[in-house]
Amino acid sequence: MPKETIRCEGCTSGIVPPQCAKCSFRDCATQKGIVSCSECEDLPCKALTELGGERARKDNLPHLSLCLGNLQTMKRVGVQDWLKQQDKRWSCESYGRKLHWYSETCHYVLVKVLSCLFLSFLSLPLSYNGYLLGM
Repeated sequence: MPKETIRCEGCTSGIVPPQCAKCSFRDCATQKGIVSCSECEDLPCKALTELGGERARKDNLPHLSLCLGNLQTMKRVGVQDWLKQQDKRWSCESYGRKLHWYSETCHYVLVKVLSCLFLSFLSLPLSYNGYLLGM
């Protein structure tokens, strides 16, 4: 898909990617005059509950299971505070780098730890049947 077709200015705008043009959530938000499901009085609705449940498992789209919880948090704390929480959640505490989408671990930290372990291993005297190796 060409990147030019991915342009999006929000669900209720007239500028959305082609795959979002016929979205029931977009239609619902537009009909209710809201920008996001987080603004809806009916949250959590049956459609969002189903999206994050059986549909996420059936379509092998585990990120959909987070939608409802994220929207409920946005409703409770506001979008700006939710964005701050997400920024902190998806950043490495040790190095401040952004994590890859849905990574639980900072790959930079993992590489540093493995490098240290490998270098430590190389500095150990190794022996086999009484013979000293690698020195």
